[in-house]
Amino acid sequence: MVIRKKEIKPVCEFLSVLIGPFGFYGLNGDILYVTEGFGDSNEKPLRYDVPLNSRPIGHVSGFDERLETAASILGLFLKNRQDKESLTKHTLNKYRELNFLSEISDILSSSIDIDEILCATTAKCGEIMGVENCSVMVIDDKSDGFYIKAASGRIVNERVRLDLSNGIAGRIVKTGRSLIVNETDQHPDFISGGDVAIKSMLCIPLKVKDRTVGVLNMSNKISGFFTSEDESLIISISSMIAGAIESARLYDEKIKNEKFATIGQMAAGIIHDIKNPMATIKGFAGLLGDLEFTPGERKEYSGMIVDEVDRLVSMLEDLLYFSRGFKGRYNIQRTNIHEYLSEVCKLIEKDLSSRNIDVSLKTAYKGDVYIDREKFRRVIYNITGNAREVMHEGGRLLISTRAAGDQVEILFSDTGGGVPEEIIDAIFDPFVTMGKKSGTGLGLAITKKIVEDHGGTITAVNGNHSGVEGFKGANFVIKIPLKDHPGSTRRNDGSVV
Repeated sequence: MVIRKKEIKPVCEFLSVLIGPFGFYGLNGDILYVTEGFGDSNEKPLRYDVPLNSRPIGHVSGFDERLETAASILGLFLKNRQDKESLTKHTLNKYRELNFLSEISDILSSSIDIDEILCATTAKCGEIMGVENCSVMVIDDKSDGFYIKAASGRIVNERVRLDLSNGIAGRIVKTGRSLIVNETDQHPDFISGGDVAIKSMLCIPLKVKDRTVGVLNMSNKISGFFTSEDESLIISISSMIAGAIESARLYDEKIKNEKFATIGQMAAGIIHDIKNPMATIKGFAGLLGDLEFTPGERKEYSGMIVDEVDRLVSMLEDLLYFSRGFKGRYNIQRTNIHEYLSEVCKLIEKDLSSRNIDVSLKTAYKGDVYIDREKFRRVIYNITGNAREVMHEGGRLLISTRAAGDQVEILFSDTGGGVPEEIIDAIFDPFVTMGKKSGTGLGLAITKKIVEDHGGTITAVNGNHSGVEGFKGANFVIKIPLKDHPGSTRRNDGSVV
């Protein structure tokens, strides 16, 4: 403990009033305090040690028999000051620790990208601890080795040719305990390497429950040696860093599983959907080779083949559109909605009538809209295709329009059983079907994207939304703006150029 003359002077002056002249000296004989005129006497002074924690920290010399009591008082004073310093240091360390925890917590909650998190974490740890280097090494389960994820604020993602059983990092993984090495050249597990000389290290295991997922390394403390306080501080944040690494691993695993599930779901749907039209095409193509069929029958069968090919092409376009991330440019044109829907209805009536579904058009709004005619035709095909698949035993489909403020509402209503309540909120998500026997499950997801790229919205509701008697099934409600720039081209993000 360092004894400061300035701090003990008031106490010594008070004692000199009680016991007369005396001197207070350090262990090495340094004068800490001497009463004026103390050395003028020829009398041999008394001497008593000044105790601190049962050990002498110096001594006092004087002539009064109460000098021993004065030495005890000085010891108590110094003990009290030491306790205050210790408490202050402890409080500052706790404040430092809490502040550090808060900063690391903010970093961990600021992103879901583990590289960004570890990059910022190593930078902050290096700054707080005052070290030349700080890195995070993560265990590679596939190779039983390590790879450095981040170092001193840099994303590294570099594989390290180091077996888990070797080196200080390997020791940390094996024991699950932290380690301070202030003289690396004296430690048997230290393996030198790299361009930077490592003189001291603090290594902390990153553990999730009882499993070590990585190691936090700090090297070359600038101010001197690593201490147990440094170790305690880093241990306090190690579980949070380990949790972030484990969360990232589980998230990647979940995404990978979801991707495989999605691919499997897509493959199953594609195989199922392609088998039916291909079987039809194969059957009718075989029949067309039979000379007994009349030209009319042959024309009818060839028409069915064309319809099935169109169906296959439509499914493949949906898949391509989905796999490309809905990318594409929009050719927005000024279009009379009544004429456009009348034209499209003629194209879908033949297909729907073969399923005993009657199509009717009711346009209360007959003005112009601004749409990409080809892409909006896909919207109509996808919605009416759903109606065709759902109304297995026939029914009616109503397509209607009406003005809704500065928007036009295009409504598709049917007489089916409606959208099942358990999927109505997810009906526009990829691979969600409505109890249909075929379809990729992408049609409505693509439909929603196209409508939104037109600046509009689409919702699915059940009941008599149209107000026309009998139509109490599913309703797909599209709203698009009435105003746009004639002849403009709209990007897939909805912006107009």
